[in-house]
Amino acid sequence: MFFDVYVTYDNGDPVKGREVDVEFLGLTRGFVHGRTDNSGHASMGEDLLAPGQANIWVAGESYGPYDIDDGDGITIEIEP
Repeated sequence: MFFDVYVTYDNGDPVKGREVDVEFLGLTRGFVHGRTDNSGHASMGEDLLAPGQANIWVAGESYGPYDIDDGDGITIEIEP
């Protein structure tokens, strides 16, 4: 399963170079890690992940839980 995380500031500007960790909960337990590019985008996932609920951590701050499925795009808005 693969999905996208977009991280923006509350004014809409992309957040560049931030660590993004996704912690899957329940039966789908697992972690994936990435970093945002210059447009605030991080491609996440791996073949063995199954859809499910997850918390998304950006620079040590937790957001969620989110229901994540293959191909989803999730936007996280943070304060500068």
